[in-house]
Amino acid sequence: MEFTCQTCTCVFTQCKSSKRKFCSRKCYEVVWVKQHTRHGHCRQGRTSGAYSSWKNMIGRCTNPRNTKWDYYGGRGITVCARWREDFENFLTDMGERPIGKTLDRYPNNDGNYEPSNCRWASKQQQRNNVRPEFQAHMRVCNMCGIDFKSRPAEASRGRGKYCSNNCKHAAQRKVTL
Repeated sequence: MEFTCQTCTCVFTQCKSSKRKFCSRKCYEVVWVKQHTRHGHCRQGRTSGAYSSWKNMIGRCTNPRNTKWDYYGGRGITVCARWREDFENFLTDMGERPIGKTLDRYPNNDGNYEPSNCRWASKQQQRNNVRPEFQAHMRVCNMCGIDFKSRPAEASRGRGKYCSNNCKHAAQRKVTL
């Protein structure tokens, strides 16, 4: 019997008992992708930066088994209903995540995730927006902003506020200018 493909409208032949509606696997996949894709930020197992940030934010605030729950949901930090319900709402309010930036609750670090309290921030901006009890434990280079945890050998060499001699000398040159 002859049938018409639902995707490309070509005519193909198959036996009477077959329930195929497509001429090939490729045509089937085209329809499947259209039916299962909402926003296009999660394709072939890879997610966009904005989608990853949204998904991680939801997990930190709603899942008690999340490793960061104690710092977020456990402290009462929530995600606004508009964002929690739909990624597209989050994307509309925040836009795409710029390269090198992450989601930051600002100006109120103890506030909830909502449009009026969130921004895309650099690592340096994130470090400046830390709760006071964590600031005492942070060792960050005064010149370049690198966390000493990422360079423990440098921190133990006694350079004080700087992660390397380059940063130390650059800071000294800045003072003398």
